[in-house]
Amino acid sequence: MVLDFGDGQVQRGWGVEEKIAPGFSRVYWVQGGEVWYEDDRTSQRLRHNHVYLFPSASCFQMHHNPEDPLVCTYLHLDLFPTLVQELISIPFSADGVLQGLFPALRAAIVSGQTKLVSMLSDVFEAYLQENGILRQPAFEISKVLLYIAEHIREPIHVDDLSGLSGYNPQYFTRLFKKSVGLSPYQYLIQYRMNASIKLLKDRALTVTQIAEAVGYPDTKSFDRAFRDKYGVSPGKFRKFYVPLP
Repeated sequence: MVLDFGDGQVQRGWGVEEKIAPGFSRVYWVQGGEVWYEDDRTSQRLRHNHVYLFPSASCFQMHHNPEDPLVCTYLHLDLFPTLVQELISIPFSADGVLQGLFPALRAAIVSGQTKLVSMLSDVFEAYLQENGILRQPAFEISKVLLYIAEHIREPIHVDDLSGLSGYNPQYFTRLFKKSVGLSPYQYLIQYRMNASIKLLKDRALTVTQIAEAVGYPDTKSFDRAFRDKYGVSPGKFRKFYVPLP
């Protein structure tokens, strides 16, 4: 599922610092700029005419040279329930599918054809699955992730999730973090925040309705969780939202 998308040159102060696993994957078709990526395993400069799939289940950071800024076409994808735990690089010139897909995706983004962007993003997800690029979590963890998605409006407790997996809470928490990159509690908060970002773009829904839809009993607790994650209230995010790669 595509959460966000865009195309163009980033601002001088651009950077990414994911101190906890983001829960979604950034995808960049890098067309220009001097950009560095770093995590606890690697540090590298991003290459032009490559498609990069960034981790959803581990921490990383990026920065660029303001004198030679990043130029890219980007997607933010919720690849649920699959995980990306390390940077994946696909040379653009080495893959005919990407050579056809990403220029079409860029054209759809630039022309504002949102439905077409969503359809082409689904094609890219199918490409990742077909080529074995995405890693499926263990069955017990997949079952828990599906339960969270289907019961997001309801109170969810770690003991309930561990019972669903068949493991005791301590072992379940260790297995979940190893597979997903977050504790069950962190993942639940991140999943609710990702869902709320998507819903906030729908102007037909009130903040109260969105809070209920993502499992918060009242707007006050939703507002507090949203501020802790993004530094602004849901209402201010909606008012001043500007997509960033």
